[in-house]
Amino acid sequence: MSEPMSPGMEHEPPVVAGDPRPPMGFALVAWAVIIIVALLIILLNIAGESTDGGKDIQAAADHVTDRMEGRLLVGMNAVGWGGSATTGLQKFEVGSPEHRFRGVVLAGELEGADAARALLMRMEVQMSEAGYVPTSQQDRIFHDLSRIYDASPVPGEVPGGLDAGEQETLIDSLGWFGELALHPAGSGESELRRRMQNEAVVVLVALAVMGSAFMGGLVIGLILLILVIVLACSRRLYHGLGPSSNRDGLLAEAFAVWMVVFFLVQYGLHLLVELVPALSGNALLLAGIVQGSTVLIVFWPVLRGNTWAQTRRAIGWTTGPEGSGSLWRELGWGVCGYLMMLPLLAIGVLLVYLLMLVTAPDNPGTDFSPAPMPSHPILLMVADGSIWAIVQVYFVAAIVAPFLEETLFRGVLYRQLRTATGGWRIGWSVVISILVVSLVFAAIHPQGLLGIPALAAIAVGLALMREWRGSLIAPMVMHGCSNGIVITLMVLAAR
Repeated sequence: MSEPMSPGMEHEPPVVAGDPRPPMGFALVAWAVIIIVALLIILLNIAGESTDGGKDIQAAADHVTDRMEGRLLVGMNAVGWGGSATTGLQKFEVGSPEHRFRGVVLAGELEGADAARALLMRMEVQMSEAGYVPTSQQDRIFHDLSRIYDASPVPGEVPGGLDAGEQETLIDSLGWFGELALHPAGSGESELRRRMQNEAVVVLVALAVMGSAFMGGLVIGLILLILVIVLACSRRLYHGLGPSSNRDGLLAEAFAVWMVVFFLVQYGLHLLVELVPALSGNALLLAGIVQGSTVLIVFWPVLRGNTWAQTRRAIGWTTGPEGSGSLWRELGWGVCGYLMMLPLLAIGVLLVYLLMLVTAPDNPGTDFSPAPMPSHPILLMVADGSIWAIVQVYFVAAIVAPFLEETLFRGVLYRQLRTATGGWRIGWSVVISILVVSLVFAAIHPQGLLGIPALAAIAVGLALMREWRGSLIAPMVMHGCSNGIVITLMVLAAR
């Protein structure tokens, strides 16, 4: 029987005797490769953010995020929650000029033209104090918004008397916010304005429903998490990971090979799409299929002398703890595990915001650089892509990623670390193994350094479920639920 889960235990489950241990040098070389490739990915992500292309992607992602928040505030104002909506304007008073321009439009919608003019005047003063010289496009937007909010709206007329070319330029620059600025309150209930308000109310209702569901799930998850902790401390839960093997060092080799292959595949696919533009419409589907196929690296230990039965049990391709496995039970624990992961995610998100506060400039009012925000490039595909693009996003994020990443991170890498630290007290072995796997998992994702706390919190929940259940079915379900719900939230709010 597996050992009870308790931080006070002195030893690991017994090591399975059998094949001799592979040469230690191979495992050490494998870990050297893992560390080097992980650092390389992190450095490339950081460097990519500072390139013109990286800045353009971040600016586009910020625009989409602002649109989501703007529609939420407009929806709140439309249903009579204007007082609560205006408190959301404060975050638009810092950051890049484009971000502040969107705040000016929202201020005009929620508080009136006087509030919008006041923000423009404050922005002009802050630019002068900072010695910031706006670009020609920023200067054009500034003067167009000044004309709009200096003039009294007349039903049926374009505010500020902007001609067709100026209107088009404003919409090109500010998107949804440009359309809102050209149809301010008091200019008449045009069809476009009614549509924008209705869409904003739909976003508000959808987010309110999902927010309520999240809070309910958070409460249930917290109760379940406390119950599991109590049972673990009373030694009434068992480690489902199973006994380690002398040949688990081969798993380090497998993960190292996978990281190299995955890294090369990523950049190979990027170059292929650039060389063959016709593939761009199905690029994500192609990436999902090719990246998903890299899971075949789990056969590396078999090529190195392991049996498939040994490898399968080691990586967690089973239906639960030995002798009590059930597919339906593991699926159910996956749903429960997702709920138990929500309190950990809440802590991770809180740490992200604290990190943002720590890294914020001393005088944000006169700092016109874009505020760093963790975001995933996939947000742009959801916000501006076709229905087929969204289907591809769901396929990759909710099916391929959970299967692939759980197999490699919680299956291969976690098992190898637990074996490598098997001589330690089991509590330390579990904690160190979870932290290492979670940090590697979070750091190589494209959300950037600010996204690490939230991603690591999710990874901790996934690893704890792997430790308890042994099988990867529950972590895969948890991962799929997490990604699927986030994508759904993007679809509802960003389009």
